[in-house]
Amino acid sequence: MVRRYIANGKTEKHQLMAGTIETKSRWDGSTLEMEIMLGQRMILTRRYRLDPVVHRLVVITGTERNPQARSTVYDEAVGVVR
Repeated sequence: MVRRYIANGKTEKHQLMAGTIETKSRWDGSTLEMEIMLGQRMILTRRYRLDPVVHRLVVITGTERNPQARSTVYDEAVGVVR
């Protein structure tokens, strides 16, 4: 399944199997930032940054309380997720 997000800072609605979510996406320099509104109380933030030197995608996921709760690194060279 492919989802398209418009990185203009405006709210979008996306239909998922379990319901509808709202997102806001924007570029901050070379980092794509996405806010995912989960109900009325929680906002999940994801930051996608590509390291062009080592061909690695870093995804940082967090919440308002813990902005850098989890980092996932995708390494293109060997197809490994860390």
